[in-house]
Amino acid sequence: MEIPTIWKSSPRIPSKCHVFRPCCLHGPAAGSLPAIAVTMAGMRRCLFGRSSRACHRTPRKTRDDITEVTMETNQADAVIDMLLGFGAFSASAVASTDTSVTVTAHFKGPGKLDLTKMTSIIQNALDLSSPPLLTTLALAGAWSEYFPLSKRVEVRLPCHAGPSGGMMSETGRRVLRLEGSVAFGAGDHPTTRAAAAFLEGVLSESSLRSVRVLDYGTGSGVLAILASMLGAEHVTGVDIDEQSLASARRSLSLNAACGASSGASGTVDFMHVSANPQQAARQIADLVQDGGPFDIVVANILFEPLLQLVDVLACAAAPGGKLCLTGLRSQDISTANTLPEVYARYFGNFQTSEAGAGWCVITAEKITTADSRQALKQEDD
Repeated sequence: MEIPTIWKSSPRIPSKCHVFRPCCLHGPAAGSLPAIAVTMAGMRRCLFGRSSRACHRTPRKTRDDITEVTMETNQADAVIDMLLGFGAFSASAVASTDTSVTVTAHFKGPGKLDLTKMTSIIQNALDLSSPPLLTTLALAGAWSEYFPLSKRVEVRLPCHAGPSGGMMSETGRRVLRLEGSVAFGAGDHPTTRAAAAFLEGVLSESSLRSVRVLDYGTGSGVLAILASMLGAEHVTGVDIDEQSLASARRSLSLNAACGASSGASGTVDFMHVSANPQQAARQIADLVQDGGPFDIVVANILFEPLLQLVDVLACAAAPGGKLCLTGLRSQDISTANTLPEVYARYFGNFQTSEAGAGWCVITAEKITTADSRQALKQEDD
């Protein structure tokens, strides 16, 4: 029987449940309806009271105020393209339910947006039956300095001043540079930070001379780059979305350019994998055959694909290897119980912890061959 793709019943968004837009380099797709918002100067005057180019602009001062705009939708791609066209310097989407996501965009400057007209334009462009609900939040200037990702590393985006990627900042943390976006996958989401804390803890305690890390659903590449900065010998980030991988490679170049000063002791590679679990399993098996299994496997993705990726992640992990599964809603008790049951064939020592803001993280260890035989025997009994 054919196994369905892992996104069959999930919102149409990439594997880290965010839509990553390298908005400092790219705009909406040419010819798309939201692209009209980018090219029409009249729309810009309507929204901002003045004419301005619809492109990414890095704030001139580190402490510029930022306005955050959020909206729930089932058309994340279109909404993100429109918000970027309205002048946002970053936009991202995080899954909020099984059928919708919350889109978040950030604009330079306080209170200059005409939300009434913006709402009307989005409603007409997307042919919505009722006006969408857009909410705003004024963020203090300090927001635009950095995102603490872990105890030892912080994320800085194009709008952030400060040291180059890989260098130490005034906070005493190493700087990890990303090319754009802010939310899920860039260090500002609870599950990303939880996965970062897991990596930092495991890598600092590891006695292995050469640690291999797999970041499944790498998205922006933030966790893969972090693992390298923390001392992993070889890191592979995989994703089903080519655009995310291209962006991850560009972000890597922002940090690799620092050479030895970046703190990376090994290599980082990014690779495309199929959305079909069977095909993905073959790709990962080939990867393991060529370079060996991974000592640490992180999957910062949603619950449904995690259920279907058990064989893939088990194939990737070395005996005794560490596993971290995130993107899980803590209020859904059945979710926290189901994953250990499904993964128990290959993994043991499960631990569930809170990541914050209603999310949780599950960690485990790959069982040895002897433990595997015992697990299969108990399963047969």
